Order: sequence, then C-alpha cells, then structure tokens
Amino acid sequence: MKLEDIRNFIIEHADEKKALFDRKIIQSKKKMYGVKTSDLKKIAKLAAKEEISFPRHESYEMDVIRGLSYAYSKHSLEEKFLFFEQFMKEEDNWAAVDILSSSFSIKANRFSDTYIYSKKNILCREEEFLVRFSYLLFLHNFKKKEYMDTIFTLIREDDRYYVMMAEAWLLSSFFLLDAEKVYQKMEELDKKNPLIKNTVRKIFDSYRVSEEQKNKLRSWYDENRTL
Repeated sequence: MKLEDIRNFIIEHADEKKALFDRKIIQSKKKMYGVKTSDLKKIAKLAAKEEISFPRHESYEMDVIRGLSYAYSKHSLEEKFLFFEQFMKEEDNWAAVDILSSSFSIKANRFSDTYIYSKKNILCREEEFLVRFSYLLFLHNFKKKEYMDTIFTLIREDDRYYVMMAEAWLLSSFFLLDAEKVYQKMEELDKKNPLIKNTVRKIFDSYRVSEEQKNKLRSWYDENRTL
C-alpha cells in the first residue's frame, strides 16, 4: 500500500452529505470528505503494516488514518506516547481525539507507566486536545475499580471545555462501578465548579443508571449546589 492508494480510498469513500454534517459538529479547519469512521479504521489497519510517510493536515481523514495506523502498529508504548504527544499538540478537533484515544489499546500491566507519563508530561500542558486525549486513554483502557483512586488523583479543576468534558465522562463512567467514590470526588471540588454539573448531567443521561440512583444523585446535587 502506498500513500496514493490511501488518497484514492478517501476519494472513493467520500460522502458530501456526511461531510457537510461533520463540518458543522466537528468544526475542524481541515478539508473533510465525510468518510465513515469504520472505513478509516479499515484502511488504517492495512496502512499499519507498511512504512508510509504521511503528510500532515492534508485532510481530516488523512490525519485520522495517520493516527490510527500508528495506534495499530507494533511500535512500543513509549514510541506511541511520543507520537501522540506531538500529534495532539497539532490537533484542532475533538472527533479525531476521541477516535484515536478509543483505538489506542494499552495492556493492563502498563497502567503505572501510563499514569506516570500522563501526570509528568501531559496533564500539566496547555494544549487542550492533548490533555483530553490523555484522560480518554484512561477511560478506554483502565475503567476498573482497582484503578479508580489513582485515576481520580489526576482530575483537577480545569475550565477548558474539552478537558472538563473528558473529566466528566471519566467520572460518570466510574459512577456505575462505585458511585460512592464518585460522590467523594465531587465533594472535594469547589461546589461552583461546572465539572460537577456536567458529571451529574452525563450520569442522568445514562440509561444504565437506575431511577433510584438518579433520584439520590438529584437530591445530593440540589443540596450541594445551594451550599
């Protein structure tokens, strides 16, 4: 497979109607062809077996394929960390971040390495999408009770929208595993912090949370937001 094959694939799978929709909700400055994510993953798995010199920012789809192919590749975890650190510094949209974070598989025995690298090199950074990417790696790879306490130490009060929503996503997902620990974490935050409101909203939106749990959460939220 060559770069020209990927360009042809993108053109052949382009959907202008989807591209118009994607431009509205993704709001990337890159050219967008409206290729389905499933098709991008399909071609990326083939590209991962080759050494292809990808252009940067030729299109949204090309960048996603570039990222996916590296995520699927046999490069070491450390090499992937460095690649995506640079990749996300240049990213301009949430959709690529979410697709790539969900496709970057990390083995359970590398939790400590992921935690240390993220805490030391990523979560203190100014690049909003890079920080979001790091939080979502924990969501997609380490959503287990045994990791909750450690992951929660990484959550901080951050008013950048895409970072805050990633934190809310993390907290709301862990609510199903151990609601009490999520309550404890929210109680540590400033009561006016919008992270609490967004976490609660995400929990309410979940069909997997029982009405009993939602009623308890509603009472907790009403009580705490008036303090």
